[in-house]
Amino acid sequence: MIYDNTTMAYNYTYFVRHANGAIVNTRKNKSSISLLIIDIDQLEEINIKFGFPIGDKTLNIVCDAIKSSIRNDDIVGRFGGSGFFVLLNECDAKGTENVIRKIDNKLGTKQVTGMHDESISFSVKYSSSIARGRLAQLGTLIENAEEATQRIKKEKLFYMITDHNGYPVVLRKKPSLQTA
Repeated sequence: MIYDNTTMAYNYTYFVRHANGAIVNTRKNKSSISLLIIDIDQLEEINIKFGFPIGDKTLNIVCDAIKSSIRNDDIVGRFGGSGFFVLLNECDAKGTENVIRKIDNKLGTKQVTGMHDESISFSVKYSSSIARGRLAQLGTLIENAEEATQRIKKEKLFYMITDHNGYPVVLRKKPSLQTA
């Protein structure tokens, strides 16, 4: 089984296997690669207050927005309870920002309809790490993007993109729904 049962995104194990192959190509081609983490902030509260079917619906709304915003050679995988990894091949900071904007535009008002037709709001945070050529290592990309996720939550940012050393190259405090 290579898919997450809820979203049909790749499961973590398959994502890592596929991502390692993409890293080899990035090193060989001396291109850029971006690992994007997308985290749904209120998913645990939605699951507790409205039930797991609504939480699953929220996950699928986010996953569908991701899948329709990336290219065929990019991959999306689910990790943990509320997050997704997205590997963006041949993608730099500007390209990553464009993908974030596309996903966020597709999510629109970030609401899911509950069992009694109530609108339930959620928010999404984005963090990414980028590397080029021989500097690309999956473990480092994941570590840097996860550290950026923690900083985003602590500093109440919208998204952050870091370089291979974990230094921010792009910080955004508020969502901007304008596409690039």
